[in-house]
Amino acid sequence: MSTPDSVGSPATSPTDPPLVASHANPLPKRLWLWTLSAGLIAGVVAGLCGEAVYGWFQPVLVYPPGFEKLSPFDKPDVISGLLRKEEPGVELKNTAVATGLLGAALGGALGLVGGLARRSLRSGLIAGVVGAFAAAAIGAVMAAILTPIFYRSVDPETGLELGILIHSGLWVPIGAVAGLAFGLGLGRGTGTILKALLGGLAGAVLGTLMSELGDALAFSNVRLDKPIPDDWHCRILAVFCVSICSALGAALSLGARKSGKSGVVKEV
Repeated sequence: MSTPDSVGSPATSPTDPPLVASHANPLPKRLWLWTLSAGLIAGVVAGLCGEAVYGWFQPVLVYPPGFEKLSPFDKPDVISGLLRKEEPGVELKNTAVATGLLGAALGGALGLVGGLARRSLRSGLIAGVVGAFAAAAIGAVMAAILTPIFYRSVDPETGLELGILIHSGLWVPIGAVAGLAFGLGLGRGTGTILKALLGGLAGAVLGTLMSELGDALAFSNVRLDKPIPDDWHCRILAVFCVSICSALGAALSLGARKSGKSGVVKEV
């Protein structure tokens, strides 16, 4: 004889998913740890390589005829004028190298860790190569676009706003492309790729703001006269802030999802 509680109750089988998860979705936590490691490694690689080649390109000065005959008081003015003329082109190349290295390290690391997180070395290698090339390319392109704008806008009274705008333009696209590479490595569909892209973008925005605030508080005596600052403390701070925040943003954007009203937790 059936009881009232059993009327209309669907039969359940041992294979049915539980209605209430026994614990929080573990995938974001695992990805959080993996991407944190990837961000740290990318920061170390980009920092070491960036410092090794910083200032690789230097101005080549072509002195005007009769320069040797100028007085010692006039020569510095001529040299200063030549440097001002050559510096934008030279720093465009140096900035492209710096952002390209950051993009290659971060895009490669996140693409690789995305594949490894789903236990597919092949997918990780493919996503890592795609991410490294794409993020390096977008970094170099943004350097070519924004460096001339920086030199047209900078002056002795330049404040924090120009640094935030230029550096956001340089680093945020790198974070977005690195997040995309991470999503490709995970291989869980377009929705996951888009979420990871947006997470990497948001993380890079946060990292840029943290870097600029850190510079203003800890290195307030450093002048903003180049897109990539002369002080190595500022460069290293920026690399780690952008790498770590972008990596964490890409992972944390992939939170647990619930299916309808059943409360079933699904891994993304």
